[in-house]
Amino acid sequence: MSVLSAEEIKQLLRRGDLVVTPLLAPVLIDSGTIDIRLGRHFVTFRKSRFLGTDVLESVREAGNEATRSARADRLSIEVGRTVERVTVELGESFVLHPGQLVLACTLEYIALPATVGAQVLSRSTTGRLGILSATATYFHPNFRGVPTLELVNTSETALSVTPGLRIAQLLLEEAHPNAYQPGRYQLTTKPQIARLSRDRELEGLAALRPRSERA
Repeated sequence: MSVLSAEEIKQLLRRGDLVVTPLLAPVLIDSGTIDIRLGRHFVTFRKSRFLGTDVLESVREAGNEATRSARADRLSIEVGRTVERVTVELGESFVLHPGQLVLACTLEYIALPATVGAQVLSRSTTGRLGILSATATYFHPNFRGVPTLELVNTSETALSVTPGLRIAQLLLEEAHPNAYQPGRYQLTTKPQIARLSRDRELEGLAALRPRSERA
């Protein structure tokens, strides 16, 4: 795969093959990258109310449900109990504390063509303040939705961020059409918590847990 040039990105945008909206000025389109902005929705983790998430125990308990759909719903509820959703208005700030990981979303809705994949990279400017995208999330060709960002504050002081801030870069690469299956986080509009029900190996791992640890 090769990284797209700035002119190739602009051509895709002009033709409507690539959608990044709203595309607010000033926006930087560089070789292979488009700056993306922080959205208004965040997911934080309730550290003061829960001891932690036991993934295998959650999967084991969900296994008592009769159907796969019911098991997926049960897992979603269990994971959802450990998080809190926060919405920040434009012009207001969200405080990211040292070492804190939050799920956020981009301001932009993104639609990729069948021949282009993308990954989210940290911007060097925000990275030097201590805010990093925790993973280089990859979006398969034909992705449609609002990307979820996994942001972590690696500095020793609290940092305030506000919706509209250029927070990361979208790196665009050529991809072979039909080489990828649709991802599990398609058609999203807000930050998405982990969808454990798609990880089929977890049921087998939960079954291997010693009985003494299941009580």
